[in-house]
Amino acid sequence: MKYWTFFVDETGNFDDLEAVVSVCGILVAQHVPGTGLELEKRLRCLAPFLPWPLHAAHENRPIHFALSLFLAWERMTTGPFLGRPTNSLSDADFGLLEQVGEHRTEKIVANLRQGRPLDSHQAWDLVSNVEYFQQNPRCPAKERERANALLVTLRDLFERLATWEFLCQGRGGALWGAVQTVLDYVGRENSEKLDTTLQSMRQGKRANWQNIADLDGLVRNMEKRSKESQSYLVLKSAQREHRANLKRVLQSLSRSKRPDLVWFAASESEIGDAVLGFEETDRYLTLLGVLLERLRDTLSLLDGEHQVKLRVLGRRVFEKGKTQHLNRHLIADLATQVLDGHSKVHFQAMYCPQYRPGVHPMLVVADYAANRTYGFLQPRDRPDGTSGPELRQIESNVRRELYAEPRSGPDGQERPHLCASGIAHDFQCGAKVDMTYATVWAQAQAKEWTP
Repeated sequence: MKYWTFFVDETGNFDDLEAVVSVCGILVAQHVPGTGLELEKRLRCLAPFLPWPLHAAHENRPIHFALSLFLAWERMTTGPFLGRPTNSLSDADFGLLEQVGEHRTEKIVANLRQGRPLDSHQAWDLVSNVEYFQQNPRCPAKERERANALLVTLRDLFERLATWEFLCQGRGGALWGAVQTVLDYVGRENSEKLDTTLQSMRQGKRANWQNIADLDGLVRNMEKRSKESQSYLVLKSAQREHRANLKRVLQSLSRSKRPDLVWFAASESEIGDAVLGFEETDRYLTLLGVLLERLRDTLSLLDGEHQVKLRVLGRRVFEKGKTQHLNRHLIADLATQVLDGHSKVHFQAMYCPQYRPGVHPMLVVADYAANRTYGFLQPRDRPDGTSGPELRQIESNVRRELYAEPRSGPDGQERPHLCASGIAHDFQCGAKVDMTYATVWAQAQAKEWTP
């Protein structure tokens, strides 16, 4: 038996039947290293001032960088003195740290008791120790509750230390100066919307998307103004650098030559066709079912049996005549339908978390992958009459964004990741026989997938 975990997120507005949508998943083998706490640290360190979990749609906006760094600076200058958080830790906290400590962290805890400063790496060592302790099934419920509270304090300490270190190195000082200039400009243009957005983020809420878009529009106008244009360019450069660093993290995760980390996606051949013409059909659940079918078919081609934990981000869906939160029972029902008659693959539905602090870092990667491929997974025939990209072009775009390497087919021939299913599959099969009536995308797919 080989063990896997499948991390699933979506992108697009599923309520708008004219919007492009897709459901994406990343399949990870159990033994793949660096996908847990180590990955969380790497992602956080890229831009430690950004709210966790990272949200790709917001990070695409330069204004979100400026707002996040400003608020991180506020927290650094109003909280306990950097590196000396003794006032934030109770005697019970110190007792727990000493209880779960390893040899390498004993000195860190001793220095903490004496009020000596820490760096971000030492703070994360403490996070790791407490995290592993509270994840132990034998950990008493009361101790786990204390550990969870302590983790909030330690992660906050790590964030402040890492942000300070970020600002003290390289172009951090220039970025902070640019942020001040940008927010001064935005405040003059629309102080009410700026204050509303900052207040919401101070309360730990995700910023309203429309407010972010409106403020970002103001920031983009700075490029046309000679006095403030340089600050805008510095901010945009930092945003691009962050995106490039995220891609490097993805690249490091996908270096293995074995298919131990595989990206899947399900989208629509024609916008809205996942509804299948039925009012009570949930668009998201239809595409999630297609995604699980592709996962099932892929694993069925491999040797042996496969156990897959399904970690799907929560959202609202329409099922059984009512709107409800996606939960493990709905996932389990869908998985049972998908696996009907397949004995080599077993799905285990897990709790469906909201996208909040504490979410698994691989779901953050799934969010990024879904967002970065959104513009590529376009239908071949669009509602406005224009044509989408050819399959090979889609394949090339996905490989560039995710560093995804193509896997060989069962006959040894290299083939794209893309394949059709459902109604689209009928067009593809027809194109293999008669190229005269099939749509262009079906012809292209038939040529690529016919041995």
